[in-house]
Amino acid sequence: MHMLEGRIGESFSPLRNGRNLLQSGKRKRRKPVTLCAAAIFGFPYSDEQGADVPLEPGVMTISDCMLTSFGSGDDIEFETDQTKIYPLIAGKAIALVSNSIDLHRMLVDETIKQIEASKIEDVSQAAEIYCENFKSLRRKRAESIWLAPYNLNADSFISRQRQFDQGIARDLAHRLLEEKLEVESIIAGVDSNGTPRIYSIEDPGILTSRDGVAFHAIGSGARQFESLFMAEGYTRTRTWAETMFLMYSAKKKAESSPGVGRETDMFLVDKNGFDLISEKELDALEQFHKQFEIATEKTKAKIIGRMMSDERFNGEEDPQGQKEKQERSSSEQK
Repeated sequence: MHMLEGRIGESFSPLRNGRNLLQSGKRKRRKPVTLCAAAIFGFPYSDEQGADVPLEPGVMTISDCMLTSFGSGDDIEFETDQTKIYPLIAGKAIALVSNSIDLHRMLVDETIKQIEASKIEDVSQAAEIYCENFKSLRRKRAESIWLAPYNLNADSFISRQRQFDQGIARDLAHRLLEEKLEVESIIAGVDSNGTPRIYSIEDPGILTSRDGVAFHAIGSGARQFESLFMAEGYTRTRTWAETMFLMYSAKKKAESSPGVGRETDMFLVDKNGFDLISEKELDALEQFHKQFEIATEKTKAKIIGRMMSDERFNGEEDPQGQKEKQERSSSEQK
């Protein structure tokens, strides 16, 4: 059996020590927490008569303020006033992040450095750079977790894997491929030509355009958030006011999901740059949302009251139905 040198100079058998390491090294997968989302609004369209409806397109984003930090033991999760929306290109592109704030901070810092060095102007290019940094960080973490115990990196593992027991080599290769950062990102903004963009980045480094559906959410509250957008039949031709109200309502709905905080940050990005939705505007949104909920509950109560008194739900036939039944009976007797 081939022997490899350990990290502190001792020789060890990958078959003997390696299997113990791999078997005991099964990593707990973390459940996603928090909520971040983006939606395109104000896209020009033609009305039923074929006339152009001029609008100013942009992207609106929303997030909670729940921060998460991955640890070797228990993760840290707490709500703060720190935003999770980071500018990437001044006035044009931002990143929204879900799960480990520490990993995202590394990705954001490196991406900004490369964007500034290359003088990047468009959202798509910023998203591609962020995605490549995502992949690079995932590879480095996979090497650190699964190869460092053998005093190897990716290159040396490929060149020396025949020295390993084949079962160990296959297991290591599988774990390297399956290692995840367990974080998600949204890159949103407006290109230099004024076109709004939304991109998502997820394990193992997949970049996807969300321009077609015109909205996207990440984190533990994502499905609840998106369900309201789907129920509304959302399109990118909605006005900024419609989009803002729907996003706020969807975020309130998603707050019932574990890990979603109650504090809210909202940004608007259009050809004029960034616009932070102020505390005053958020207070107004909260008031409008409460008014909407109260009105909805009153309407629902009225409808339920009408249903309870409706003879069609009490087993009684309406007069017209009774008349038709009598006529059929008389016809049959004849």
